[in-house]
Amino acid sequence: MESSSKPVPRAVEKTHEQITQLYKGNKDLSQGPADIQDLSRMLGKMFGKTDSENIQSTVDCMFKVAQDKMESEHDKKVLVGLRQMVRELEE
Repeated sequence: MESSSKPVPRAVEKTHEQITQLYKGNKDLSQGPADIQDLSRMLGKMFGKTDSENIQSTVDCMFKVAQDKMESEHDKKVLVGLRQMVRELEE
């Protein structure tokens, strides 16, 4: 996945690690109310949660979590393209 230009602060990396752990055993990223609540809590507590670079790096992290779940190389490439499209839209 494409990454942000500046290094990610350690406190933000910690949130990324928590997100990755939350979905580690979840093969298809299906989310129940408790999962959404956990994710929302993590994002709400994230250091610099309103900083656009931190937001971008967190979206990158989420796309990476999804990419790691994919088995097809073609699907992984499609996801990379989708992330580029989303980044352009966000900017």
